Amino acid sequence: MYRTGHLGAALCCGAPGILAFQALTEPLLAGIWLGGLVATASLPDIDQRLPIPHRGPTHSLLFAVVVSSIVAGATAVLVETVAASTLATFFDGVLALDRPLVLAGVAGASALVGIFSHLLADAITVGRGAFAIKPLWPVRARTLRFGLTTADSTGWNYGLFVVGTTAVVGATVLPTLW
Repeated sequence: MYRTGHLGAALCCGAPGILAFQALTEPLLAGIWLGGLVATASLPDIDQRLPIPHRGPTHSLLFAVVVSSIVAGATAVLVETVAASTLATFFDGVLALDRPLVLAGVAGASALVGIFSHLLADAITVGRGAFAIKPLWPVRARTLRFGLTTADSTGWNYGLFVVGTTAVVGATVLPTLW
């Protein structure tokens, strides 16, 4: 998949979270969730800039768990730092500084879903051999491949993007109609 397809897949996978936060009248958490999805949707492809194989270690559940844990930890530290600084009065009305673990949990979970959606999007492609993902690396070398499309399919990439965008818009608007 290309960046557009990965973004669409992240939006598809993350739309239920946005719906839940909107239904709970937590637009800040919905925004953090959406930001995390968008920020991590293409992160596993960082391997194309590193001296490691494409669709290798960065396309595994281990990578997803490690990165999401780092995101959660960094968010908790950032929120605690801002809450203890002179910026707290400015950000207090914007951020829920009294709930650093909630903010950190949402940020970490959205990173996990964003990266996991990337693995799913790559798994639907016909990638074989080195281009098949190994989600259980380093524990198991078994590949996951559904073979529904090629990675460069314009229809699939933009189709996922349109479906994901529609799902997010629906998840954002639907609770206001209740």
